[in-house]
Amino acid sequence: MDRESLPPTFLSHEHTTTGTAKVVRLADGSRTLRLEGLDTSNGPDLLPADIDWSTVPSVSIWCDRFDVSFGAAASARV
Repeated sequence: MDRESLPPTFLSHEHTTTGTAKVVRLADGSRTLRLEGLDTSNGPDLLPADIDWSTVPSVSIWCDRFDVSFGAAASARV
C-alpha cells in the first residue's frame, strides 16, 4: 500500500484525537492541508505555513509545551 492510499484518520497518542487529514491540490497547483472533524484536547501548536506538502507523508498534532504528539495521521492526497 503506498502512502497516498493510506487511511487519513488520526490515531490517538497522548490525548484522544479524531478527524482526518487531507493534502488538497489547489487550482494554482500548490497544496494545502485540510483537517476535517479534528477533535483533540486543548493545547497543541498547529502547523507552520511554509511546508512542502509533496514531501510530507503524515501529520502530527504536536504539543510543544509537553513535547508530545496528541495524535497523527497519514496525509491522504486529494
